[in-house]
Amino acid sequence: MAGEPLTTGTVFDVRASERTRPASARITMPVSEFQDAALYGEDVRYEVFNDLVVLCPATSPAERGPNGELEYLLRAYRDRHPLGGILDDTLADQELVTPAGLRRPDRVIWTELGRTPQIEFDPPSIVVEFVSITTVDRRREFETKRNEYGQLGVAEYWILDRFRRMMVVCRGDVVAAVVPEDGTYETPLLPGFSLPFRDLLKYADRYDPPASPDPA
Repeated sequence: MAGEPLTTGTVFDVRASERTRPASARITMPVSEFQDAALYGEDVRYEVFNDLVVLCPATSPAERGPNGELEYLLRAYRDRHPLGGILDDTLADQELVTPAGLRRPDRVIWTELGRTPQIEFDPPSIVVEFVSITTVDRRREFETKRNEYGQLGVAEYWILDRFRRMMVVCRGDVVAAVVPEDGTYETPLLPGFSLPFRDLLKYADRYDPPASPDPA
């Protein structure tokens, strides 16, 4: 690694002690050791999957905008709704250790604990991902991460796709709901909370307006 800059999309095999080792080298490095090694600064986003470290692109305003609005709606529900106390907390860009490695979902939500979550021990009730622009990211969000979060004990996985103008809700490996652009989602995990998907899309569209359909 020394002297070689890492850019978005770089994949580093942590099974090898050096990037120049032959591909057949297999020196395992658990996620905990990778975290302790502090290979990257705090300003670098990365995920670990099956011993591979992947540098992730920085989130765009079209992702941060709706994520911030979702946080506002959640905290307003907690503070103002009679049943809002069921929401323990919500955090953005939170590192999670999964059975396959390390993930940094856009938002996590804890419910029904009745206390401040212990992040290392309490799996979130809900994990939220805002789909990024690359095709490979879409495939990973829909397939790989769904399985990982289910194994971790996450009850619901929300995939908010501004490109396809839909929200997909997974419970385990089952797609439980597909919310269209003008739809509203309600979850039993947050009784009385309603999420109009369009309210989030408008914050994404401010920074990345959807393409106009081609004229017939």
